[in-house]
Amino acid sequence: MKTIQDLFSFVSDQPLIFSSGEFFVLFFIFLSIYGLIYNHVVARLSYVLLFSCLFYYKSSGWYLLVLLGTIFTDYFLSLLIYNVKNPVQKKFYLILSLAISLGVLFYFKYTNFLLSNISLITGKSYDWINIILPIGISFYTFQSISYLVDVYKGEIRPRKNMLDYCFYMTFFPHLVAGPIVRAKLFLPQIRAKLRISNSTTNKGLYFITKGLIKKALIADYIAGYNDLVFLNPENYAGVEILMAIYGYALQIYCDFS
Repeated sequence: MKTIQDLFSFVSDQPLIFSSGEFFVLFFIFLSIYGLIYNHVVARLSYVLLFSCLFYYKSSGWYLLVLLGTIFTDYFLSLLIYNVKNPVQKKFYLILSLAISLGVLFYFKYTNFLLSNISLITGKSYDWINIILPIGISFYTFQSISYLVDVYKGEIRPRKNMLDYCFYMTFFPHLVAGPIVRAKLFLPQIRAKLRISNSTTNKGLYFITKGLIKKALIADYIAGYNDLVFLNPENYAGVEILMAIYGYALQIYCDFS
């Protein structure tokens, strides 16, 4: 019972990542149930949404509430942007939505940076604020903004069904590390009838295996060397630092690809 409880609880110093054994256990449980319900659209969307929320909670804890707050705020603002006819009002709601989303992002990413620069300019000291950056906040913020801008431009109609929008925003394979997915490409697919065959299954397993090799065997291995050099660059020769720079480029590529 304790093991099961640990599997579904958040541990701050051990966030859930794709290449961990814990994720594979959760993903196996997820797939076992998904295989029974994938032909039922509402059940499928609701189930994946709940798993995505669990995944994000395991990665970031109660910062899940920040993600949900962004989703609900931008969902209702997208309806306002679409429904109002006055162009001034339409632009006002767009600017308001951008200000809210970017304001939250700015607070978590740049508050201490701003305070440190003010301190340098004014000569006054400021206490460092203990702010933990929510995982994936940049990705889901800009994904939400792309949705709002597409609605404003008339390229897509906002989803009246909140389940669809929540699914789009929380879809766990790209929630914490991107890429940013355009709504006009993603949303039409989520209620389409799924056709699972041996070829698509094998193709999926191939991509998952290739991704794990890039992440766990290449990126993480190179990161160990890069971190040693970047932590104390004065202890290394120019060639070693240059190799760490090239290694970091390869690390980032393998992490994201």
